[in-house]
Amino acid sequence: MAWPMLLMMVVAPPVAAVSCGAGHVLEANGSCAACPAGTLGPAAWSSDSNGTEEVCTPCEPGSFSAEPAMTFCTPCPAQTFSHHSGSTNCTSCSGGLTTDGTTGVAVGCVCQAGLY
Repeated sequence: MAWPMLLMMVVAPPVAAVSCGAGHVLEANGSCAACPAGTLGPAAWSSDSNGTEEVCTPCEPGSFSAEPAMTFCTPCPAQTFSHHSGSTNCTSCSGGLTTDGTTGVAVGCVCQAGLY
């Protein structure tokens, strides 16, 4: 006697798509988290967005983001600089030094013309 073979298909219930707002990413526990200051996050994200994983990206040297959940980094204003990625602010040039009006400076300040 042959035992009848029982085929059973288990179908998981559909998982609801999770959408995170601008500047937020989906954490492993299924909740959305704001990208920290010093980083930029995606414009918007959804768990059904082609399976791509979105991450918080550190601001490049010469730029910063002072607040969490930002989707862009701001270039350092003239007379300021930022050496490191992930900056939350820019450092002002000290007396006698300048960025010559350039914004987004990553290397630091230089002597003003005529000074050494």
